[in-house]
Amino acid sequence: PSTPDGTVISIIDGLKDNQADIIWKALPLSYQEDLNGVVHNFANKMDEELYNKSFMLINKSVDVLRDKKEFFLNSSLMKKSEIEENKIIATILWGYGIDALETLTKSDISDLSSLKTINIGDFLSATGSDLMVKVNRLNFLLQEKTKNKDYTDFSNVKLVSLEGDNA
Repeated sequence: PSTPDGTVISIIDGLKDNQADIIWKALPLSYQEDLNGVVHNFANKMDEELYNKSFMLINKSVDVLRDKKEFFLNSSLMKKSEIEENKIIATILWGYGIDALETLTKSDISDLSSLKTINIGDFLSATGSDLMVKVNRLNFLLQEKTKNKDYTDFSNVKLVSLEGDNA
């Protein structure tokens, strides 16, 4: 877009369409290179065994959360919840939350050798967009159950003033 407000509207429209890479694409190339460099530098300095085993542990935790859903939902912590609606919300959202978490734990960031060469834009385009779909599904269900405001509603965004490149 050729205008500041056009850029903001383009980003909002992209986010509404679950395009996680839209913000990445809006960044100058030098910023993209810097961010990729920071991630690659981290990956090159990180202990590979520790990093990979940490993700293995997280993956096993996700498996336990999925397999033992009833145990957790019937735990004393949930029984202490005096609001029945909290139990219903937790039950409905459990699987979607686990699914969203697993998207990250099974992605390219879960292996340090992949992280050493990852392109953040590509990661956001694929995994980021998939994660956005899942998080938006969670948001929709939570909003439906709690009657809370939709955090993805940008309908109030409007241009207030424009002077040169400043909006």
